[in-house]
Amino acid sequence: MQTLIIGGRQYAIGVEWSEFDDKKAAKDALKGVPHNRVLNMTTTMGHLVQGCVQTDTKGTLHAAAIIVSQTYQTAILIHDLGNGKLWICGADDNQPIFDQVVAEAESSEAVQKLESFLEKPVYCGNHREAIVSVDELLGAVPSAYLQPAAFSSSMAISKNALIGIGITVAAAVIVGLAVMAYDFYQGRQAEHDAQMAAQAESRRLIEKKATYDELVANQERTLLAGPKPYRLYQLWRDCITSLPLSREGWSPSTADCASNACNVEWTRHPSALPSAVNKLPGQLISAEQDKATTRFELSRPDEYGQNTGPLDLQSYLIDLVAIVPSYKANKAVTDVLATLPPELADMPPVVIGKTGTYEVGAGDLLMMSHVVEKLNYPGVRLGSLKVAGLQSYGSSLMVSLEGSYVIPAP
Repeated sequence: MQTLIIGGRQYAIGVEWSEFDDKKAAKDALKGVPHNRVLNMTTTMGHLVQGCVQTDTKGTLHAAAIIVSQTYQTAILIHDLGNGKLWICGADDNQPIFDQVVAEAESSEAVQKLESFLEKPVYCGNHREAIVSVDELLGAVPSAYLQPAAFSSSMAISKNALIGIGITVAAAVIVGLAVMAYDFYQGRQAEHDAQMAAQAESRRLIEKKATYDELVANQERTLLAGPKPYRLYQLWRDCITSLPLSREGWSPSTADCASNACNVEWTRHPSALPSAVNKLPGQLISAEQDKATTRFELSRPDEYGQNTGPLDLQSYLIDLVAIVPSYKANKAVTDVLATLPPELADMPPVVIGKTGTYEVGAGDLLMMSHVVEKLNYPGVRLGSLKVAGLQSYGSSLMVSLEGSYVIPAP
């Protein structure tokens, strides 16, 4: 402990401070400790901070560290004592946590440790960022701060015990600094981890958006792709017209074509054998006593790429009503949304086009061919072709065609 005299008052510096849970523990700690002055103060957490000194100083003695901690909630003070010695004081939550006189060579490390866990401290004394000098701080102390900072007299005890408690307190200060430094590191590590997580999430969202944009763009490009309507119709028509009028007493009655296949229903003549069903052309998929169905797989027709049709396909298809009496177009078109995989289900839906439907009827396959020629544009899809009355040898066929169309979004 050393003494500073400023403003006519004596201030103790380099005091060892200990913290206790209650007054009894603080009193017990003084046993065997040589001292003739003691000072107790209560912290904001209800603990007791105690400092004791052995000195020949006469008159009132004040603890400079208490003045610092009462003046500033969080502070670091550096004061040059000369002869290569510095007084370093630290305060946090209005209580002293560091109060030592150190060699100049050790001062930088002590200040750095304080700065590592004190948040936005006020600097005092000889620090380059100091807002007040030690003379200014201790030379004009408010009277309200003096009484709590004054040591009271006490009996002296063994010097060896004082050395022991001094070592204990010094160790406690070192441990306290280490704990606070660890907590500070943990906080910085958590902040770093949070920043890294935020950056990773940002990269994930950017990559997700790029995948989403690419998927939507690809679906927009391929929206019109599909089988050429007239070519697909030719495959259906050729399959139907190649059917025999009869096979072993079984005659085709209806045909239903969709995609790359046609299903043909056959009817048995009363004089025909049921077992003759096994001789019907195509793949037999069902057979009853008087009816059977066979399936014809067709080759895949040519497809449109990314070509475009009429500038206003919707208007064109609706206008066909005036040309083909049996043609019906759906004017209530609906939106076509981009199809998103589960991992992109939370992305906003995108309208990539419009879709509508149409129906058309004809009395024979040749007449229907002329209608399909008018539908032979990218974006127009043939859904199904149904032909009834095949057993009438073409005299009264009923041909119906259903399909849809898509129009790219502007």
